Amino acid sequence: MRVFYKENYNSADSTKVLQVSLLKVFYVYPEFLEPPHDITKWQRGDKFDEFTEEPKLRIDALGYPGKMKFDYHSDFIDADYKYTEEYGNEISEDLKKVALEDDGIMLQTVWDVVIYDCNFEAGKSAEELAGSVPWFIDSNTPGYGQELLTKVLSANFSSSFFTKCAILSDVATNHSSDESLAEFIEYNDIGLPLAQRINIAEEISDLDEEDQDNLDYIDETWDQLCETLGVEEYGDYTSLADMRKI
Repeated sequence: MRVFYKENYNSADSTKVLQVSLLKVFYVYPEFLEPPHDITKWQRGDKFDEFTEEPKLRIDALGYPGKMKFDYHSDFIDADYKYTEEYGNEISEDLKKVALEDDGIMLQTVWDVVIYDCNFEAGKSAEELAGSVPWFIDSNTPGYGQELLTKVLSANFSSSFFTKCAILSDVATNHSSDESLAEFIEYNDIGLPLAQRINIAEEISDLDEEDQDNLDYIDETWDQLCETLGVEEYGDYTSLADMRKI
């Protein structure tokens, strides 16, 4: 379950979920290809068996100040020089030569980043916001290699958690007699009242423990509303009327 902070929420017009797909190309020096603990197995809850055989690199990507920190963990196919032809022309010939001689890795990877409840200036597009974030790579040990290319492949906004709650609350409060929503309202007798309570609460901590444990119901109820209305669940909506205009 994600943790939500309502005090960071401004409005449906200026608080969104930002979803960004980033191309990252970077060169890793050979000395940073030692295999550390198998973090991936540990995160999955599998048996932890000390070290892996494959070279790995764990990187913290630090961007949107104070708003985002996520871990990127990659299994390298092997410890050889690699780059993708599609973007090869954007990497200098000198660096390609160094990579070949040093047996380092040149890796292209795509990050799909989601920043929940992202605040921004009204009127700024998702592409503009994504372009203004530095998207730094920062390994725990400086000097691991060299970043070659960062390219925003796509960026879009979708409705934040609290906007979803406001829309669901509106459905329950003001549209109970709407025949087109009758089946949806009858079925979601847990998610809709929960959305109402979240909508009127000043902070999530104002909810009782059971409600805080049931926040995942909101996403399920939201998906069913979108299905009922025939719209994309990841769309950028500010109201029920907005959803019905699509």
